[in-house]
Amino acid sequence: MSDPEDRLQYALAELGTHGRVSVQALAEHFHVSRET
Repeated sequence: MSDPEDRLQYALAELGTHGRVSVQALAEHFHVSRET
């Protein structure tokens, strides 16, 4: 669907939107993305 870099860009955009995101939540998001 999308490249890992696209996911990273999306995550960074999310960070910019929310201002602050828990590092653990971000890590969990990437762990889930990698498994699927």
